[in-house]
Amino acid sequence: MSIGDKIAALIRIYSDYMDTADINEAYFSGNMLFDILLKTTPDQIYFKDRDSRFLRCSQKQAIWLGATNEEELWGKTDFDFFSAEHSNQAFFDEQRIIATGIPLINIEERETFEDGSSRWITTSKWPLLNDRQEILGTFGVSRDITDKKKAEHALRAKQTFMANMSHEIRTPMNAILGLSKLLMKTSLDTTQRDYLQTIVSSGQNLLVIINDILDVSKIESGKLRFEKIGMKLEQVVPMTIAGFQQKAEEKNIAIKYSIDPRISPVHLSDPVRIGQILNNLVSNATKFTDKGYVSVTCTLLEKNGDVEVVQFTVADTGIGMNDTSRIFNSFEQENSTVTRKYGGTGLGLAICNQLISQFHGTIDVKSVHGKGTTFIVVLPLQVGSESDIIRHDHDIPTHEVLEGKRVLVVDDVETNTFLTRMCLEGWKATVDVAHNGKAAIQKIKNYPYDIVLMDMQMPEMDGLTATRYIRKALHNDLPIIALTANALKEEEEACLEAGMNDFVAKPFEEMVLLRKILRLLQLRCDTVAASLVTTPAAERARYSLDQLIRLSDGDQAVYQELLGKFLKSIPQHVQEIKDYALVKDLASLRHKAHSLKSPVSFLHIPEAVTILQELEKGSLEDDPQKHHRSIVQLDELLTEIVEELKAKLL
Repeated sequence: MSIGDKIAALIRIYSDYMDTADINEAYFSGNMLFDILLKTTPDQIYFKDRDSRFLRCSQKQAIWLGATNEEELWGKTDFDFFSAEHSNQAFFDEQRIIATGIPLINIEERETFEDGSSRWITTSKWPLLNDRQEILGTFGVSRDITDKKKAEHALRAKQTFMANMSHEIRTPMNAILGLSKLLMKTSLDTTQRDYLQTIVSSGQNLLVIINDILDVSKIESGKLRFEKIGMKLEQVVPMTIAGFQQKAEEKNIAIKYSIDPRISPVHLSDPVRIGQILNNLVSNATKFTDKGYVSVTCTLLEKNGDVEVVQFTVADTGIGMNDTSRIFNSFEQENSTVTRKYGGTGLGLAICNQLISQFHGTIDVKSVHGKGTTFIVVLPLQVGSESDIIRHDHDIPTHEVLEGKRVLVVDDVETNTFLTRMCLEGWKATVDVAHNGKAAIQKIKNYPYDIVLMDMQMPEMDGLTATRYIRKALHNDLPIIALTANALKEEEEACLEAGMNDFVAKPFEEMVLLRKILRLLQLRCDTVAASLVTTPAAERARYSLDQLIRLSDGDQAVYQELLGKFLKSIPQHVQEIKDYALVKDLASLRHKAHSLKSPVSFLHIPEAVTILQELEKGSLEDDPQKHHRSIVQLDELLTEIVEELKAKLL
């Protein structure tokens, strides 16, 4: 029963007992109960006659209007307390209720007082009826929601700031990363390429921080979306580990993982968010560990029907912590010394904690200063099947994939249009440029474009307005992709609502943009870049360069440099394994076998991978002769393949 229904019931009680003289009934009469209600309720309750004059009201309402008791309000109207604008609207609403008998329910309104001050309230009003169902006036209930409105305003202001900050940082970052990647495709010496790689890496690190801040904002506002698609932990976990393999090797620490074989191969969940949780935890573990190891262990705790409860344990032998009480708070680290020495925003664990809560999971931490830290994450995961796994097209496009296609790039920043043009012309597209929405509309009227890449924030006419005009006024349904530095989810939704077909955030990954263009144009990629030599079928059984070709994206110079680095590092790793075997340093040998596994796996040399796995696990160490033979076999195999591949270098 609503508070309005309760009041109506009390009014009926009051009417029933109005003429009763019995002392007991008088004591417990509706009149007395009604008075108690009006004096104690925290809500603003008021009764008005047909001329909208106050008949009765709650003590809260009297105080709200600046009176000490309700008697001071009797016979007065809203015009005695509020501005003319608000009073007129309230009078109109009440007269309409009297005329129609239709109540107003949960109306948010801003009450402006005579002195100019204002408060926000939510109001419901009903017709005041007697026992003959005749309308005598109105009664209403109001509640103060000013603090709620202020909080909503603050949240909107925060989100606006986040969107603007993201846009302002991403726009120059798009130029920095884009130009750096274009330079990487030119002829460079090793030093120049290393400098450029440092620029790219630093820019990507800055984007990680920006994305962390945006994620906190989205989680707090309930705007973060979670997918429920097929995923494999045997892919998510190794992918996370691989991202920190190089850093671990630089610090000479081991990084390893294990997955309980009892865990189902496929689950229905959000692989991106689970990867984000693991990525944050492994990132911290690697950052704060200077010797020893970092490990990720996945264990099946229990299974309830089609839901498995999986425990993810991320352990390290790093610096540890004395105080873990504040580490899950945003922008908090254990102390300022940690921030100065190791960097970071203090957002990673806060994001983990909030994401895990969204998964209905838990996170716990155990740490000993100077000895290491262990994070324990428990997540319920729904079991899926192989049919739930989304299959991706990993074909590699040739440089001619957009030949014959005309693309309009709409952006007011010259650097952005230059970068986008370079990418598109590299794929043999014909590119036109417009610097605002109005110019884009004019070009679309005059030329038949195959697709449009549209920025959102531009002078004269923004991308959303231009898209709406293209759809509604021109009745043109050509594909439009938002290519914008606005990375918030609500910005993406605004683009789709305006009529755009897809969304790409700057700085953009070339392959992400290209695949979306191809999808909208209903084109397929070629299998292999024509400028590269693919691995012959006879050789593919022993090794494969297909992944190297895929990574170099058709660039012969990049392909040659990557192949050269692999051919230089593999013999060095093998020689170190032989040296460690000679001095019987088995721990270092196992670590080096693990390190060599990455380049060997990249070149897909299955026989060598099998040997390295045995050496890494130490399973052959109990048989010295077999152990020695495996190292000799590894040396001979890789030496032969390296010599073959050197012939492929220009």
